[in-house]
Amino acid sequence: LQRALISRSVELELDSLGRFVLPKKMQDHAYISTDVVLLGVGNKIEIWDVEQYDKMQIKDASTLSKLAEKFLGNPS
Repeated sequence: LQRALISRSVELELDSLGRFVLPKKMQDHAYISTDVVLLGVGNKIEIWDVEQYDKMQIKDASTLSKLAEKFLGNPS
């Protein structure tokens, strides 16, 4: 699984100001238009379109708590 996911990664070069351009194919796949959110997830970085990231967020604390307990266990 990891190999299949990583095989879609690409190496990017930084310009003289430390910026990079995300390939158009990846921008389209992630619905990225202009503004993005960068997330550190373990040892990886995720790049999200701001609106897509907002839609993905779990806003209800009760739902988040139930999911955390289901996947992480009860921290007692």
